[in-house]
Amino acid sequence: MRVSYPGYFEKNELGGYSVWFPDLPECHTDGDNLEDAVNMAAEALELVVESYLDNGRVLPEPSLETPCPKGVRELLVSVDVDAENRLVTTHEAAKLLGVTDARVRQLVLKGKLVARKQAGISFVYLRSVLDRLASGPTSGRPRTTIVG
Repeated sequence: MRVSYPGYFEKNELGGYSVWFPDLPECHTDGDNLEDAVNMAAEALELVVESYLDNGRVLPEPSLETPCPKGVRELLVSVDVDAENRLVTTHEAAKLLGVTDARVRQLVLKGKLVARKQAGISFVYLRSVLDRLASGPTSGRPRTTIVG
């Protein structure tokens, strides 16, 4: 998935550039020169967008029509983010797989799904869920139908 946001590049007192994104207030960085600032801005943007996706937050629409402050250079920064590499809860993984939450936990323990804990909560990588779905049904119990 490709995302693009306007970045504001402003000369700082150290001779480099400070960068911020008006649509993502938590996204800011600095660079020693304009080229370095552009690279740092792309890296910062990618990290913030991944954080939004990992935490289930909706990305704000880019404000492409907002006028740039005086003395500031505006550049559109674009990054590719692997949306399938984001995390989902075990409950969301269970819904996608058509199994119970307990079965998802078993699949994680057996190494069939890739997961990680974050703040005491278990999350599963969406890519491992999609890979499991693509591999087709396996022998064993049939899928359960979850209502809700």
